[in-house]
Amino acid sequence: MKKYFFALIFLSATLLSNAQRLHTISGTVKDAKTGEDLIGATVYIKELGKGVTTNAYGFYSLSAHEGVYTIIVQYMGYLPQEETVQFTTSMKINFSLKEQVTEMEEVIITAKTKDENVLISAFNNSRFDVNASESNYQSISCR
Repeated sequence: MKKYFFALIFLSATLLSNAQRLHTISGTVKDAKTGEDLIGATVYIKELGKGVTTNAYGFYSLSAHEGVYTIIVQYMGYLPQEETVQFTTSMKINFSLKEQVTEMEEVIITAKTKDENVLISAFNNSRFDVNASESNYQSISCR
């Protein structure tokens, strides 16, 4: 009876440890055209609502329990990328994002203004006499 009891405890402990095992997915996010690292790209697990941003080298790392998850990678000005991943072990997945091209129609900007500033002279008809020396700054007069 003791043998079965210890076997049952060992089996339960093994199953519980497997159920609680975390796996890590890591990799880099780069520009598909240039291969440049994309700093600050978001990588998140849709089902968990958990995510991270890439560091200065375009590197990311996320951990989750075993299961099937959708990884979404986004960066401003680029098309988002989704990949379904089965977490059974830690893995490395690199993403390459393509630029999002948006074409706009021609924009024409027009404006109409009055030339009110021309009607008023900025200096009027004043005349300045400057008779300043290093010792006498009060000799400036305005007529």
